[in-house]
Amino acid sequence: MKKQENQGSGWHLKDQKNLRPEEIERLFATAKKYGRRIYLMVIVAYNGAFRVSELIHLKVKDWNFPTSKVFVIPLKKAGRRRIRSPNGEIRVIDRALPDPIEYPMPRNISSAVEKYVRENELPKDSFLFPGRSKSCNVVKLKCPGGHISKRMVQWIFDRLAVECHIKIPGRGIHCLKHARLTEVAAKTHDPYFVRDIGRHSSISISGHYVRFAERVDELGGKV
Repeated sequence: MKKQENQGSGWHLKDQKNLRPEEIERLFATAKKYGRRIYLMVIVAYNGAFRVSELIHLKVKDWNFPTSKVFVIPLKKAGRRRIRSPNGEIRVIDRALPDPIEYPMPRNISSAVEKYVRENELPKDSFLFPGRSKSCNVVKLKCPGGHISKRMVQWIFDRLAVECHIKIPGRGIHCLKHARLTEVAAKTHDPYFVRDIGRHSSISISGHYVRFAERVDELGGKV
């Protein structure tokens, strides 16, 4: 019962697993020491509020550098999902692969990606973060692999988090998405904008972030 109450009240925003602004700065500073590839992986994941599956499937051709936009397939909405009905029954549905979304990115991030692509001479059909993964569990993409694996991305994040002393049990790279949406909610208080940034299917999910930001404003701060 307690777990259900926490999930319904936006538990991920209040939990210690969520990154604080000062922790994000430390993470960025640590990632920068390990070269452009790892640094870019972290800042793209954060600024794009990408899920790890979306991050590893980004290709060079998905980016439109003059307009600073990238085409993203919201992969959470694809594949087999367990759905709980109001009466408590669980059924499995198979969702089709959604159409790509043209997603705006901050210009400084897009410029950094363009420089990385140029320096590494990545062809247009290459994954942005190539790797040794030879297979892919997102069957609907018909993806042969060749991108960095989810496990490797998580391993890199864990190593960075340990080095900059922000690692706690349960804190993974997905907390970058939560941190970005929390920042957007605090600055805009607009659930529709948060929904668009997070590529959520429901406004109720985005509302958690805005309500959390509003309650923080009500509390104020001590100096």
